[in-house]
Amino acid sequence: MPVASLRLFVAVDLSNEVRDEIEKLSREVELALHSRNIRWVPSDKFHLTLKFIGTTAPDLLEPISKKIESITKDRTEFLMNVQGMGVFPGPARARILWVGIENREHQLSDVAGALDRELVELGIAPEARPYVPHLTIAKFQNPAHVDRMIEPYLQRQMGTVSVDRLRLYQSRLEGKGSVYELLREFHFVPARRTRV
Repeated sequence: MPVASLRLFVAVDLSNEVRDEIEKLSREVELALHSRNIRWVPSDKFHLTLKFIGTTAPDLLEPISKKIESITKDRTEFLMNVQGMGVFPGPARARILWVGIENREHQLSDVAGALDRELVELGIAPEARPYVPHLTIAKFQNPAHVDRMIEPYLQRQMGTVSVDRLRLYQSRLEGKGSVYELLREFHFVPARRTRV
């Protein structure tokens, strides 16, 4: 009997405090929108995807894990700021409502690029577009015009997250939507703390 394939992605999780702030923002925007044309992402699904691997044979789980570990073992943990809001592809025809991620040292883009370079060796396709760190909080069922609606939230600060590990998740489709199962964690090198 063949073993079922795995649907995988690599992500960074958020702190509970930042997750709560995003949930507050979502509720505010939901009230401002008054729309049934939008499907909100549940707060327990908030995460920052660095690489969507997709459907994969189970025998690739170990080689994928080794590639991810090779990326984290020589990189130091870092910080990312969760702030602002935007839409893809644009405010006149919004399909995706997202919260912004700022990482001044560009470690997120560096890690995302490293994941692409390493995993392509296993036959996993690289991303077609440059990596833009963002966290999807809602999807419009039909394109929406949201210019003025998002203006008050463009600079909203939701907090800082210490990125000390990557997580490899399996996504399974079940009756009520996707269920994410944590398969492995890969820790970055701890940052040196200076004593005062």
